[in-house]
Amino acid sequence: MLLTILITVASAHPGADERPHAQGCRELAQMFRRSAALSAESRLDEATAEIDEAARCGADPDETALAYAEIALLKHRPQEALTHLDIISMDAAAVYVARSDALSELGRPSEAADARLLAVSRMSHLPPDLILRTAHLLERADRLPEARAVLDEGLLMSSAASLQLEAIRLAEAHDPEDALRRLDRLPDTASWLQRRGDVLVRLGREDEARLAWTAALDLARQGRTSRMQHAQIATLNHALENLTP
Repeated sequence: MLLTILITVASAHPGADERPHAQGCRELAQMFRRSAALSAESRLDEATAEIDEAARCGADPDETALAYAEIALLKHRPQEALTHLDIISMDAAAVYVARSDALSELGRPSEAADARLLAVSRMSHLPPDLILRTAHLLERADRLPEARAVLDEGLLMSSAASLQLEAIRLAEAHDPEDALRRLDRLPDTASWLQRRGDVLVRLGREDEARLAWTAALDLARQGRTSRMQHAQIATLNHALENLTP
């Protein structure tokens, strides 16, 4: 059973210390569950001992190698993780995710991005955080068109604000006109209008930026009173004051 999945499963159960120990070699699945719970609690030596026992009891070599690799990653030992991953024969998304994390930690972002893309291609459901991580790796590797394509694919499946923000940030840094086109497709909220003003200033279109920021300020003042609202109003006022008259 894959360690990345088991950690999620383990979080729904009592802590590792409250679990009964496996008896002999009859409870292999329990050994993996216990290891996952211990890993989640950063008790990595104990987690490793559970996998050692599972291996002694004849657990699937690919599953034990993946578990060892993920524990090595938690110990910040990426090269050790790769050594375990290299002996795995199963073609599973979790294997490529672990390989990607190891390569990233070794400063090899392009290879890490390739491994992440292989993981993505093997998953029917893509969580926004996986899409973001893949896009970040592609950006670090200066593969910007691919980074933007991954985000756009993610946006077809999810309208998560985190993906919208990242797609606009990437476009703003490398193609401001594209950032404006993206913002045009979004609702006129205080935050999106504020961002629109930021992009327009970058393009030297200060009159249009003033209009966007003024509209954003009006909407922000109508919002619910909060510390965040006060900060946004202050930021917008400062931006408008600093525009060329």
